[in-house]
Order: sequence, then structure tokens, then C-alpha cells
Amino acid sequence: MFSTVTSTAGAALPAKTRYQTYGPSESYSALLRKKIMPDLNTPATTSPIKSCTYIGQNLASQAFNYVDQLKSAIPEFLYELGSQICRQEFLTTKGIFRLPGGLKQIQLLEKKVELPNADVKGLLSEVEDSRVLTGLLKVYIKNLPEPIITTSELIQFEKSLNDDETFLQLGMVMPEVHLNVLRFVLKILRAIAAKKKVNEMNAE
Repeated sequence: MFSTVTSTAGAALPAKTRYQTYGPSESYSALLRKKIMPDLNTPATTSPIKSCTYIGQNLASQAFNYVDQLKSAIPEFLYELGSQICRQEFLTTKGIFRLPGGLKQIQLLEKKVELPNADVKGLLSEVEDSRVLTGLLKVYIKNLPEPIITTSELIQFEKSLNDDETFLQLGMVMPEVHLNVLRFVLKILRAIAAKKKVNEMNAE
């Protein structure tokens, strides 16, 4: 189970930055290459009550959960969404990312999580169609004012896929919150790819 600390955007934390690494000191490269497979089926220890907008909001200004096992600060909405997508019964859904979810269902869910004081964790846990969740994840990522990986970083990222040294260097220059989000999204995709024989979703 993850140990989390929830903080709303802008809240002061006893650290030099809201996104600093807690616990034992580790370099970004070490964190990037760690083969940590988080138990995404275990919900966060706190149920986030929405205190700010998630869809269309800059990553740095969102409320977040610090996930002890990942040693990363993850936007609470993304954490809960990823946790629900990686439920065992959903990981075996054929084409979980490839096939679209119902547009009206996705739009309705988006409206619900954007309501003041919405119980994000509760709303997401009630969804029975995994493709609605992955559809909402696509909406979340697509509407970020600043992409997780900038255009210049994306070119480096594509070149670094088969070059460990370049890959690690990229992690060193990315904004910390963006790096944390990238690592978390990659872990979601890795969990899905691990079931490729059933869900027909491989790394390619």
C-alpha cells in the first residue's frame, strides 16, 4: 500500500520545493531506472476532495499526493485515475487504450470530477468501463496547458529510447513535477503491457 501525504496547491511544505524528493536522497537517473512496480490496485490512504480544477490546469498548480513508494509527488487526480485504470479486472480489457470509451460517459465523468468538493476517488471507483477511464486520462493529458514533454524534450526522448545515458540526461533537465508525471504514466503503461497477451496492448 502506498503511503501518501495530500496537500492542496499552493500549500506550504517544510521543504525547499513542493516537489522535492522525500526520504533517502536519490538522483533523478536512479529514480528513472528503478524497476518499481507500484501496487496501483491499492488506493491512496486519503480520499482527495477536489480543491482545484484538474482538467486544463498546469501540473505545478494542482493538488497532489506524495507517494512514498515512488518517492514522487503525483497530482492527486492522476494518481487516483491511474489507480483505477490498473485494477486487475481492467488490465485485461482488450484494447484498453486503443479502443475509445463512450464520449458522453467521458464528458459526464469529467463534469462530475470538476464539481466543487467532488469526491474524485469515489467517482472514479464507480466507473465500470475501463475505456471511460482511459478516455478521461487522454482528455487530462491533451488539455494540459504545457505538455508533459516539451517539443524539444520530445525529440531528445525519441532519440534516447535506445540510449540509456541520453535517457538519464533527459530526466535531469525536465521539471521535477513533469518528470514525476512521466514516470507515473509510464508505470501505468507498463502494467498494461504486462497483460498484452490478454488485452492486446503491447509496447509498440
